[in-house]
Amino acid sequence: MPSESAYPIADFNKMLSDAKIDLSPIELAEILWLAVQRTEGRAIEGLGLPINLPEETPNDLFSTPSSKVHSEPETKADGEKADIVLESPKSQGDTQKATTPIPVKIPEAVALRNRREISKALRPLMRKVPSRIRQAIAEEETAIRIAEAQIWSPVVKPEPERWLELAIVIEVTSLYDVWHDTIAEFQYLMERHGAFRDVRTWQLQTSGNTKPQLFLQTATGLNRKPRSPKELLDAGRRRLILFLSDCTSRAWRSGEIFKLLELWSRENPVTIAQLLPERHWDRSALRSGSLVALRSQLSGALSREWVAEGLSPRRRQRLRGGLKLPVVTIQPQPLGWWARATAAVGEQQTTGIVLRADAFQLDKPADAMTETLTAKQLVERFRGTASEKAQELADMMAVLPVNWSVLRLIQKNLVRKSADALQETAALYLAEIFLSGLLRPVSIAAEPDQKLSTTQQYDFVEGVRNVLLGAIPISEAREVGEEIATTIFKQLPAEVQDRVNADITRRWGESLSYFEAFLMPDLPWGEDAAAEMLSFAQVTGNVLRRWGGKYAELAAELEQKRTPPEPVVIKNRIKDYFIS
Repeated sequence: MPSESAYPIADFNKMLSDAKIDLSPIELAEILWLAVQRTEGRAIEGLGLPINLPEETPNDLFSTPSSKVHSEPETKADGEKADIVLESPKSQGDTQKATTPIPVKIPEAVALRNRREISKALRPLMRKVPSRIRQAIAEEETAIRIAEAQIWSPVVKPEPERWLELAIVIEVTSLYDVWHDTIAEFQYLMERHGAFRDVRTWQLQTSGNTKPQLFLQTATGLNRKPRSPKELLDAGRRRLILFLSDCTSRAWRSGEIFKLLELWSRENPVTIAQLLPERHWDRSALRSGSLVALRSQLSGALSREWVAEGLSPRRRQRLRGGLKLPVVTIQPQPLGWWARATAAVGEQQTTGIVLRADAFQLDKPADAMTETLTAKQLVERFRGTASEKAQELADMMAVLPVNWSVLRLIQKNLVRKSADALQETAALYLAEIFLSGLLRPVSIAAEPDQKLSTTQQYDFVEGVRNVLLGAIPISEAREVGEEIATTIFKQLPAEVQDRVNADITRRWGESLSYFEAFLMPDLPWGEDAAAEMLSFAQVTGNVLRRWGGKYAELAAELEQKRTPPEPVVIKNRIKDYFIS
């Protein structure tokens, strides 16, 4: 007779036991049955069960997702490249982009680098409780009743179900594009983790001076009808609200966010998931609160049920009546502490904050002083406070146009060379640059008759680019520019590449690099590509002239040889391309 280990399912069951995942035989059978229902001929590795997941479904929990936070290109089947479209977050009335961008294929990068560890850290939340709605027949008790009392009626009892459901509220701030991939991957992980009975995602849009508006995000996209914040309330205290934010928006300073958190925490456990690392919290609205250690003897504690530990009587009196909320970063260890404290496991404490309504007054923005600083002073202040990697990223950005496709390429280059890439991602370094005041928003508006939206992009504050370029070696800057330019060029359609290469060979031989070629918007890029090449031409010409010597001569020579281009019509809008 074969031993138990000879059966693949027994091995699978043992693997689950070793991972401390306690499943009943019925639950295990249901999981395998569901897997079989989604199959067409391929076998689950090691189990001999046929399965064929759809192409759009990642093969495991830790695959990189296609983002659902807002319209995002689909991940290719090989998982290596995806189409990234240059696009900024839109306001509520936006319907269309102001310009037609180049779809640049960029290899997928991992924004959330500790997904497996994060998944393990959240295990304390995977408890089950009796359902308040669903009931099941208790077969054994029913049989005993029939046998002993001759009562032929079923005995029912509540079905076990997951303890909590999760509501992820994403605040759309000015740094939303920086965190986009991190948020998308975290949302994907929560949806497939298994700790929560249901996971829903909401967006809180706080742009401008208007009151924050809440929108439900569905599988088909963002529902454009504003919803009431009271929809998130759950009198049963079994809906956990996770508020994802970098806490830098104007709505925090005006007190609007505090009002929402106070409303939700009356009936729901609420936690702030801070996207910035703790060392940068003093640059956010959290500096208006008091950091404390929180503990509760009740699972799923509300604000009033958390106890602030280690406070002096004087400080405890000063914080009385404040809103006590856990604050956690998206890292395994803080999430583990928070999960254990939320589930009231032992005497576990978690980082928290006490917020008071009178601490949030509409003062001047934190970066208001940047208007009085010169470009040199801005850069000096940045170099005195920013991390080494953030400074390196800023130097790279100075060589190229500031748009999101280029930034993604630079971030990937930075992470690839970073020794501590598993600890922090390039998104954090980019956030440091945005918080420093080195960048300013640049709006590209559409023609009135086109009814197109205003697309917000960014550029360095006047003079900052030249100051940064003065600190980076020419050889290193040229290497960065050429690497990014070559990558972007190779992602253009094959016919565009062939046409441009042929024209370069005809006019200059083979001595012209792609970085230098971007100085020439009159090359046969095509209408859509020409619009994007304009920004490269402007920056490249300035960079070459800034380097001086042979580079300045090359820039001047290319400009002289360039024949004046004909105006290019893009969406009934005429632009004259020139080198500034």
